[in-house]
Amino acid sequence: MKQIMGSFKGKLYILFALILLVPALSVGSLSYFSAKDAIREEILYSANESVGILNKLIDQTISEKVHDIGIFSKEIEILEQPEEPVREKLQ
Repeated sequence: MKQIMGSFKGKLYILFALILLVPALSVGSLSYFSAKDAIREEILYSANESVGILNKLIDQTISEKVHDIGIFSKEIEILEQPEEPVREKLQ
């Protein structure tokens, strides 16, 4: 090991290794972090879209049920009225 570090050939090998490794590591790390951020944004966007779709579906289902309840309550009000002709019309 001492011969490699001491000779010019060994120092040249180490210098070339550093020259090749530093840019490769920096490009690799930059690519990793940018991909990590892009994937995180895509997951958040997808989650927001899913929540929006579910929100619309729940709102639609509940509004239909509220509409049905309104109709049923009107029918009950009509049936509870003492007027006989209306009651006969519904039966």
